[in-house]
Amino acid sequence: MPSIFNCHSSHGRCQYFRPAHFFHSCGQGHEFASILREMQQEHLEGRLWQGMPPILMPYLRLNTDMQMKSGKYFDRHNLSFIHVHKCGGSSIYLAFRDIEIKNEPSLQLKDDYKGTYFLYSQMRDITMNSKGWNESKAFLENAVTYQKPNDWDESNHMIMAVVRDPVERFISAVGQVSSDKFQSGKKLRNICIKSTARDTLQCFIDLVKEKGYWIDLHFTPMVLEISFATMGKDVPVAIFPFSALPDILSSLGANPRRKKKDGKKTGYRSPVLVNVTTHDLGPTGLFDICNLYKMDVILLRSLGYPSYCDLINF
Repeated sequence: MPSIFNCHSSHGRCQYFRPAHFFHSCGQGHEFASILREMQQEHLEGRLWQGMPPILMPYLRLNTDMQMKSGKYFDRHNLSFIHVHKCGGSSIYLAFRDIEIKNEPSLQLKDDYKGTYFLYSQMRDITMNSKGWNESKAFLENAVTYQKPNDWDESNHMIMAVVRDPVERFISAVGQVSSDKFQSGKKLRNICIKSTARDTLQCFIDLVKEKGYWIDLHFTPMVLEISFATMGKDVPVAIFPFSALPDILSSLGANPRRKKKDGKKTGYRSPVLVNVTTHDLGPTGLFDICNLYKMDVILLRSLGYPSYCDLINF
């Protein structure tokens, strides 16, 4: 089918990935399996991503009688979305929401339709987390690759996610944590905001090295976020490169230039980081980030997606 969501077509902008295979003893990411187990243990004990936003999986059952804001009708397909943070996920999440608002009468006719599946929140109690987790677990069992129009049914769906160059993503994460708009990053800001962008970036690099990925959700490796959201199940995930974000938004009827969180806007980042780029990294900064996020580098290379880390041999 001529859709960017159909990874196996000439129009497709994605590659299929199975996170359960990645961390398997014979998988490309087997050396990082202990970190995955550590994340799972933090989750079970309610310590994971303290004070961070909840982990949700929005879902759309698109039919040919449903319209975009432009008036154009959608193709038939069922999409669910893993929000890998700092990869344009907020813009996609809003596009999903806008479709629901625009087509609410049609969706209300589907008694079993559930627009968002709840995975986890550190702010919820164990019972509420378990309920959401179990509902989502059943939903994930029906994940498939892209289907022909008549093969989409009331339960199957294609999971999609967007990934990004680990170096650019880390800089974006530092930018968000540095903003006074986000209370959750206050402690980290007090430690690491310095007088220059270079010193600030290096401080955050050293902090993640010392304290680990769980100090803030936005520093979690992308492949771990994807694995967490799929609960280690052997399901396919359609992975899009960050460069495909405008096409994804356009295919969802949204403004392709929409940015929910724009680091270049005044007040979004600490003043010292407003114009930060990869050139602000110290002499070892690039290597440090690529080494910290080696599992993501391996993921991108397996998908054929380039990154600054291609300059480094592990």
